[in-house]
Amino acid sequence: MDLLKKALSFNKEITFVGATISGSSEVYQAALSLVNKGIDAFVLTPDHIVDSAFDSIVKAARTRKKPIFMNDVERLKDGALVAYGYDYSISGVQAAHLVDRVVRGETITNIPFEKYSKATFGINMKVAKEIGIAVPSDLLSRATFVYKQ
Repeated sequence: MDLLKKALSFNKEITFVGATISGSSEVYQAALSLVNKGIDAFVLTPDHIVDSAFDSIVKAARTRKKPIFMNDVERLKDGALVAYGYDYSISGVQAAHLVDRVVRGETITNIPFEKYSKATFGINMKVAKEIGIAVPSDLLSRATFVYKQ
């Protein structure tokens, strides 16, 4: 969260508003509180508590048609509007290639570290319609994944 606050500090038009929670049972009330404070959007950073209660954030966000932006592309189908991050299925494919190299006899210490090779930029058009956001065609054309169901 500190990196997000630092990144936002360079743009004076954006204000960070957050909430502190200690467990997933507090997520809905915290999210609803943020919505009632008048936030424009949720920008979710990776967090296991938030992830486990994502449906609570969606429920609170929908009360006032607030978009959710995050890095977990798997959550597009669950109600996020936009996601930019690594598709974990790609990491599985990359891991399988590394395992294959080891199985074929290559020494592990000779295999270099690999970063994820593909980031996904996804947009959920169903959510956009539900909350009344028109996605510009130029942004839509840059998406690597568009969820429409």
